[in-house]
Amino acid sequence: MMAWNACANQRRTTGITCATAWTGLGIVCSMAGSVRSFVSRSRPSRASQLPYVVKPLRGDQRFQRGRSWQAVQARAARVPALPSGRRLQIAEGVEGSDVLGSRVWPCAASMCSWLREHAVQVESSNVLEVGSGTGVVGLFAAALGAAHVTLSDGGPQSLERLARHNVAVNQEAGLIPASADVRVVSFQWGESAPRLGGGRAWDWVLGSDVTYSRGSHAMLCDALAALLSECGGRAPPRVLVAHEHRGLVTDLTRPRVDGQLEHFQQAAFERRLSVRVLRSETLGEHAIGSPKVSLLEVQQLEANTAQ
Repeated sequence: MMAWNACANQRRTTGITCATAWTGLGIVCSMAGSVRSFVSRSRPSRASQLPYVVKPLRGDQRFQRGRSWQAVQARAARVPALPSGRRLQIAEGVEGSDVLGSRVWPCAASMCSWLREHAVQVESSNVLEVGSGTGVVGLFAAALGAAHVTLSDGGPQSLERLARHNVAVNQEAGLIPASADVRVVSFQWGESAPRLGGGRAWDWVLGSDVTYSRGSHAMLCDALAALLSECGGRAPPRVLVAHEHRGLVTDLTRPRVDGQLEHFQQAAFERRLSVRVLRSETLGEHAIGSPKVSLLEVQQLEANTAQ
């Protein structure tokens, strides 16, 4: 009753009646319903868009199936099929948590595409993935024939369980050769990096969408510098990082400059590392737009002074 009295008072002062207000609200709601109806009719079916067969675990280790926002991200990733034509089976999303690493991002699609184009070099190699999250990039390398793959991340234990689940599912499905040694370890940048036993060394160090946070650039570059220098007299590994250009304006005087990438390059330079762009591509036909991804190679600066 007090609400209606307030409306009557407002009518006398503004000339807007309560009936008009409620009618306007009804029109807005009707329009919103029409928009939802249009979107639901025009949106492709999720089954035809998801690039993965998602198999969540049960009980305490259950993972979400990739609904709503997570399904959109999965569609956007578009990780390519393996040379056999089959696709990895990747579960996404840690239930009850908003861990960014538990989702497959567009950078993974670009990285896996590049690995597929260089499958001969990946075969029989030793691969370390840093910031592995779901493990999709490392698992793709394993499916291409890598001899040893270590998936490493500094996230919570739930994220580690998610990666282990994805390893097990793809091994059981025969997508990863039985001869491949695939492991999941916890690795916080700044700590000692995972090592291979038996005098072996890493051939590849891969990082997909690990540059999104400026606060982690220094620790990431420290880890990469250590991996490049601690080779035991062997050739250093190839270090590849997939970076998404998210269009975040960090300097109003230079709106077209990718401040995140520039900050990462500066952090690398301070550790005598160079960062060069191998290629850049725009991943089109995605639910979240057309993300642009650059594949970067990180090397010791001394090795590039003559170039």
